[in-house]
Amino acid sequence: MALGAFEDAGDLRNACLARVTLGFGLAELGCYERAEAALGKIAADRARPEWLRAEALRGLGKQGTASAAETLYRIASDQAQSASFRASAISVLEERYADVLAKRGRPRIAGAPWLPTIGGVVFGAYTLATVGEFARTKIGPTIGFWGGAVIGGASGYLFAGDLPIERSALYVSALAWGVYSGTLLPQAISNAPPYPAVYAGGLLGEGLFLTGAVLAADKLRLSASDVWIADLGGVAGAVAAVGSSAFFDPQTDERAFYGATLGAGLLGLGAGAAVSKRLHFSGGDAMLATLGTLEGAWLGGQLPYAIDSSAPAKHGAGGALLGSVAGLVAGSAIAQHTELTPGDVLHMGAEIGLIGVAAFA
Repeated sequence: MALGAFEDAGDLRNACLARVTLGFGLAELGCYERAEAALGKIAADRARPEWLRAEALRGLGKQGTASAAETLYRIASDQAQSASFRASAISVLEERYADVLAKRGRPRIAGAPWLPTIGGVVFGAYTLATVGEFARTKIGPTIGFWGGAVIGGASGYLFAGDLPIERSALYVSALAWGVYSGTLLPQAISNAPPYPAVYAGGLLGEGLFLTGAVLAADKLRLSASDVWIADLGGVAGAVAAVGSSAFFDPQTDERAFYGATLGAGLLGLGAGAAVSKRLHFSGGDAMLATLGTLEGAWLGGQLPYAIDSSAPAKHGAGGALLGSVAGLVAGSAIAQHTELTPGDVLHMGAEIGLIGVAAFA
């Protein structure tokens, strides 16, 4: 009755949840064939939210039957499914039906070549250009930059076929945060450190963060979208630190600024990774987070002048940065409880924009 009521009302989120609950309930009653049919239907339907389909995969894993294993194997081998979702199906097979994988082999998930290729170009160029800086010749960094871009891009492209998209995302993210941390740390420790120390910190950060990502990848089990959310959390933390600094008097010692930016970025990264598996976006919900960011930036930039019309420009800039972070958090939180279409979000954004213009006119 509840399932039919949700579907009649157009409440797709609760209708999906009801189907998964029905599958688990049927399994508890011993109706395995009906349970597998209900769970399999949800898991294979690409129109459903991926977080819900992942619950269905786990439900199939608990069935312990040959037909459930067959359904999981079929999903894991389906090229139409996303790489991250196929990897989730393989993880369930490895945990619950290892004998099936031993007999039939592990389905191969082709990676997306563009991400490791771009990552290889960027970080290969940075690495060898930095090495070139230590050569103390004018042409050294240039040769290193172009050589690193070619070598890194080619390496990324060649390895892309054997690297799932979620691993590519994790490794590229690790390299980026390694450079970020390694270059900021010397500046947080010492005021105006020599450039070689900053370059060396970036290289060391790359190596340490990438090594950590490789070693922790199996335990973290982050999907590509999880990595994206974690990265967004880190960027939000760094942006909040930079925005906050606009409201403090300038100091000749910049170590506090770099330390706060480094710490806030890493804290945001950790917080984003911690909540990434609990956040789910579908349809226009992702646009809602973007709308919140834009609206928050606009309102945050206007607020200092509403309080003090003679506020310096840096207060407006800082307010915009802080407002964008607040808007991102608020929009993402609201998106967890809505099923908005892109058109709904655009209409909402236009209305909020008109209200804001009227309020500050």
